[in-house]
Amino acid sequence: MANGTFGGGTGTELDPYLVEDAMDLDAVRNNLDAYYKQTKDIDLSGISHVPIGSYADGIYFNGGYDGDVYKIKNYTVSGPSASGIFGATGDAIIKNVTTENVIVGECEYASALIGFMGNSTDVIIENCKVFGIEALNFGGWAIGGLVAYAEGAGNITFKNCEVWDMNVTCECDTGGILGDAWYDWSGEDKVLTHRFEKCRVVNISVVSDSNVGGLVAYGEYVEIEHCSVENANLEALDYGNVSCLTGFCYRANVKNAFGTGSIKNNYTLPQRGYSGGLICWVGEACTVENVYFEGTITTIIDGCGAIIGSLENEHVTVKNAFSYVQGNPTYDFVYLEETGYYDDKINTGTFDLVDCYSLYTNSGIMQGQLINNEELIQKKSTYEAAGWDFNNVWKINEGSSLPYLFGGKSIGYLEAMPLTSITVVN
Repeated sequence: MANGTFGGGTGTELDPYLVEDAMDLDAVRNNLDAYYKQTKDIDLSGISHVPIGSYADGIYFNGGYDGDVYKIKNYTVSGPSASGIFGATGDAIIKNVTTENVIVGECEYASALIGFMGNSTDVIIENCKVFGIEALNFGGWAIGGLVAYAEGAGNITFKNCEVWDMNVTCECDTGGILGDAWYDWSGEDKVLTHRFEKCRVVNISVVSDSNVGGLVAYGEYVEIEHCSVENANLEALDYGNVSCLTGFCYRANVKNAFGTGSIKNNYTLPQRGYSGGLICWVGEACTVENVYFEGTITTIIDGCGAIIGSLENEHVTVKNAFSYVQGNPTYDFVYLEETGYYDDKINTGTFDLVDCYSLYTNSGIMQGQLINNEELIQKKSTYEAAGWDFNNVWKINEGSSLPYLFGGKSIGYLEAMPLTSITVVN
């Protein structure tokens, strides 16, 4: 054991300090511009970990940390401001970090990995995983599985990241991977993109008074490709927007993605509290293609889209999409309300549906084309006819699963709700 002196290395990118134990991990704060590589599992049981970096004090980790897939486990996230393994990061390189069994205490922004991200240009978080994070009655401002809050952080890309078994009750924005990501504050009016590539969230349960998204709760310009949120149980209470992928964002371009689970919104006033199967609300032009949502949507107010909850004043194209929904969405794919979110002006939004199909089980307004044979939704030919790529992207176990991207099959409500229980309308 190195006990705070590291197991070797000089701290350069080619010769990083070797992190062997909890004291080594704590010593990372002594040189925030150096490079580090974890060489053993680190168990923080009984140790009060102080987050590395503090946005409140303007202290950011700008070096590199390679977890090398070793675990950091059994710790509590807490502190006066932003908390995680890292309290605040800037132009840092974070990769291959795996956390396990994380409990969230009291702080402003909470995450298993990074509490606050800012003071940076473009950041990539790659191959990081969370296995178990719990926050009960959290009173802070934002929670994210990997990053709680990003402000002035430039473009952010999450690659090959996973979050499993997330359980949250709170009054704040909550995202399975990213909580909140705000726009550029420099005055240069930059367009900042928050991108998710080959990311997966499984078994996420959130009850919140604010925005909820399986990937991101609040983002400006979101790009999602080859991602899934599986077995989600997401609920917005008095005020909030909720969907399986994004909570509230201005633009969401999505390709090759799916969500499964339960979406519920208890908000009672119109023009607030939107719900969607995959995307909650968009206010700028975007394209959504090769996607599906399978599960239930429950809302109190009228107006809900099974793929996009609500669209405002722009044009959206939904292409090669499938809707397998029980519950009460008014529209099978896109909801277009009469007036806007921010004012009472007439909504000028428009949308196109191209090769969109629904296993229609609702009493709302029909969109797209009807699949009137339940067996077809588990056949590869159904999706290949819509242009889905089963050579390089999608997989399917014909006759026993919907299409999936990772693992042996998608983890969804079909396991608890057999196809024979779905009423098919001819």
